Formats: sequence, C-alpha cells, structure tokens
Amino acid sequence: MKPQITICSVYHSPATKALLDFNYEFVKEQNPDVVIRTLVADNSPIPLNNNKPYTVIKGVEFPTDVHPFYGAPYHHGRAINNLLPHINTRFVLFLDPDVFLVSPHPLRTIIDLMKKKNLAFFGIPWHPIIHSSKIRYFPATHAFFVDREKIKDGLDFEPQYHRFPQKKPSILPLKMQKAWNLLSLKKRRSIGKSKETGYKVYEQYRHLPYATAVSVIDYTPTLLDKVLPDSLCFMPKRKGSTTPIGFKETGHYDARGREWQEFMLDGAPFCFHVRGGSKKFFEDTEKKISELELILKTF
Repeated sequence: MKPQITICSVYHSPATKALLDFNYEFVKEQNPDVVIRTLVADNSPIPLNNNKPYTVIKGVEFPTDVHPFYGAPYHHGRAINNLLPHINTRFVLFLDPDVFLVSPHPLRTIIDLMKKKNLAFFGIPWHPIIHSSKIRYFPATHAFFVDREKIKDGLDFEPQYHRFPQKKPSILPLKMQKAWNLLSLKKRRSIGKSKETGYKVYEQYRHLPYATAVSVIDYTPTLLDKVLPDSLCFMPKRKGSTTPIGFKETGHYDARGREWQEFMLDGAPFCFHVRGGSKKFFEDTEKKISELELILKTF
C-alpha cells in the first residue's frame, strides 16, 4: 500500500501562487509512489482563482495586533494554523513554495526514514550564519515533516514574540553603541534566540526525536568561533550538522552560486531553498519558473 501524506503550503501573492502551482506539479512528478493530499492557505490580499486540484483554505488578515516588524511571520504562521484542522493523514509536510525537494522519491524516503528511526520531525534547519538568531539544529518550517502519531498536544505555528517584551532602544550615540555591541558580543548572544514561526513547536516538542538534512556552508571559523561555546558561535559545532560539500562538488547544479541554500542527505542533494536574491529572481515569474524547470531537470 502506498504511504499517504498531506502537504501544507501558503501563498501570499500571484507570484507565490504561481511558484506553488509549479512546485505542486514537480512534487507529484517526483513522488508517484506516495498518495499526496495538498492543502493551501490563500493569504493574498485579494483571493486568487485556483485551477489546481488542491484544497484551498481561506487564510488570515494581515495582523494589526502585533508590532508591524513582526507582521509577516504572524501572518504566515496563523495561516498555517488555519490548515491544521483539515489534516487527516499520519504524516504531513509543511512546505514553502520556494523549497524544491530534488532527491529521488523524497517523500517516501523521508517517511521510511522517520518510521525506521522513530522520528517525530524531519526537515531543513535555518541557515545558522545568515539567520543566526533563528533556532539552531531543529527543523525550520520551510520543509518540515511531522509524524502526527508522535504529537499529543497538537501544533501551533504562531510566532511567540508577544510573550517576550522588547528591549528599549539604546540612548548611547551610534558609534558608542556599535562599539559596545561588538565588545559585548551582542549579535553572538542573539544566536538561537528568535521566537519566529515554529518556535512554539520547538519549545513544546524538542525533547522528541528529530533529525535534519545537512546545511551546505562555506565559512571559515574565526578565532572566536574556535574558543567560544557553541551557543556563541556562528558556525555550529555539532558534528554532521554542516558540510562544505554541496551540489556543485557532487556534480549537480550550483544552487549555492545563486545564493540559494543547499541541503544534503546521505552525501547527495536533498533540496534547495531559493533565497538571497529571490525577490528579484521572481520579478518576471513566468520566465523564472521556466528557468527553474530547466534547473530541476538536471537532478
């Protein structure tokens, strides 16, 4: 019997919907050995017409009850929460439209892996240097597999910034503030402290077994990285969490050369996340999706 999985995604605009539609077809093509049900939250300002055979759920209004700086993650996280009551399969994948799983039969591979290793979660982590304040080692919501049989109290993807009062702005002159930030290791002290989308899941279930794909990172540790503890190092110290050997080094398309994030599994490409210049990349959506189609055929 084919395994079953629900894929949950969110779109926010015509461009992200077009990308989601493209990724939807790609996932189906890559995984003929899995029964897939797709749920999508429409978070666009004006509801968009849908011509794909996936289920569209009304999203949420852009939040006005949180600081505007945090509006986007709350908008996204609350939309994901709207999808949760409609999931009826044991396994679920929360997938961003700009994450492409390029390994052969990735859904079945991960479902089998999670069963074999008794994992509650599997996914890709935040980039520990570009997004140093985000949760480290735990799967991010960009491509987040969940075994719902392991989850007893449900899931909640609303960010948790509102639970932690924001510090007051510094009254020091700018140059003095910069010097103090450097001396006090301010940026390093913020590593892993973000209360972004997925933080509550991490807080509630981090004791359960989980695993991630390996981040491909080009970074030369500084002297500080070598002497400071992991919690203050930009380069993670946990063995096997990063590798310098990515797609290009294994004879595949150099996504890293486009400032996109690469992730490996068992020494082979697992997925890439269109990042960096992604906003500019998708200005001409139709043309760029055609380019992505050619890239994906190389795997």
